[in-house]
Amino acid sequence: MPDRDLSHLTPALYALCVKHLAACHAEGLDVFVTFTRRTLAEQRALYAQGRECLAQVNALRAQAGLPLITAAENVHVVTWTLKSKHLPGPDGLARAYDIAIRDADGRFWDTKLDRDHDRCPDFLEVAKIGKALGLECGYFWKHPDPAHFQLDRLPEE
Repeated sequence: MPDRDLSHLTPALYALCVKHLAACHAEGLDVFVTFTRRTLAEQRALYAQGRECLAQVNALRAQAGLPLITAAENVHVVTWTLKSKHLPGPDGLARAYDIAIRDADGRFWDTKLDRDHDRCPDFLEVAKIGKALGLECGYFWKHPDPAHFQLDRLPEE
């Protein structure tokens, strides 16, 4: 089962995540966290998706305690690395979180969704809000990951 516990984020990222979610909700964006910290088994299973055959992907997902997927879902690569910032650091905490956006029809991952009809996809609005708070968002990467937010480094404490 995916870890959605915000307390599994570093303190700096936890604080920004809470601000990020609040700012998104203030803009009418129904954003929620889908993943914080991942185990190595979960990361390996997610990395296999879209790269390996369905039987192998589902075997890895079962070992990691993740729900099985369909062949249609296995055509999509969901992560670009085995060295994710979702993996716990030396302190046991994650340095990344993923989100989804819910709409009235129950869609969660539609990156073209524009509920407020402002000609700006909601995922882009969420990314801009996160960026303004000091988060790095996968939306702007060479290989986009619109749901991903992280800190590159921890601020000096």
